[in-house]
Amino acid sequence: MNLNFLFGISLLIRLAFAVVSIGIEVPPSESDSADLVTELNLLHQELYAIDKPDKETQKAETIKEKIDKLVGVYVGKHRCIRYYLKEYFLYDEDEIDSHINSGLFINLHFKFENLDSDSRKQYLNLLFLDKNADVLRKISKVNDRYLSVLLDYPLVDKSEEYFNKQYFDVCLENIQYDKSWNAKLDAVDAYIEFSFGLDAISSIYDESSEIVDTAGENLMKVEKELDTILKQYLNMLKTTEPQFRDKNEDTLTKYMICFAIIFVIYVIVNIAQIIWLIKYLKSHGLL
Repeated sequence: MNLNFLFGISLLIRLAFAVVSIGIEVPPSESDSADLVTELNLLHQELYAIDKPDKETQKAETIKEKIDKLVGVYVGKHRCIRYYLKEYFLYDEDEIDSHINSGLFINLHFKFENLDSDSRKQYLNLLFLDKNADVLRKISKVNDRYLSVLLDYPLVDKSEEYFNKQYFDVCLENIQYDKSWNAKLDAVDAYIEFSFGLDAISSIYDESSEIVDTAGENLMKVEKELDTILKQYLNMLKTTEPQFRDKNEDTLTKYMICFAIIFVIYVIVNIAQIIWLIKYLKSHGLL
């Protein structure tokens, strides 16, 4: 089974928990996983419907081979990453035993670059499969830059042999929705960070909460500084407002006086012109 493995792997293993960061390039995909998921569901239903697995071993093996073949073809055509639990989660029988009923929590954070924000042109599909090709989760039409996903990986046996064989696949589909002749679909850069176990997830949550708390404290400081500036500004207004008001009133008074003088002069000039016109007409016998 050909997997497109990645670059830039950094590991931070803490006791039985790991935080892993990976970066990959997701090229355009030819198809999505809709048909695969449908066929897998049908094959799993057929497999689980076998009443006597001991007597129908050949039939069960045939179905499993079909499932493996389907997954192999799909993985070969898409950008998929396979994670073996043993490589990131240190085996401890007591620790594994505590996850038998509840499952192993896996928290994934995605960051996408070069992804068109218009889902009508381009979007991503994400498919998560366990070792048995059961769909852990399927997310369609992602066009946000950031995405967080929580998986619950089922564990049914606490033996180390069983644990060492467990893995899950993360598959990304870069889908072009715009089918016009001039449409161009670019590869998407995906950065994935995931952590195993509640302790690691809780630790990340605590770190995030601490960052948020620090940001909150900084915002409180900024708010106090803004309040101080606002109070200083209001005090300044209280001091300068009377001065501005007196100046405005003085300016208005001067304008009113100037207007009155100009108006009086205008009236006098017009009266003088009328008197002169009357005398002129009388002197020439026209009035």
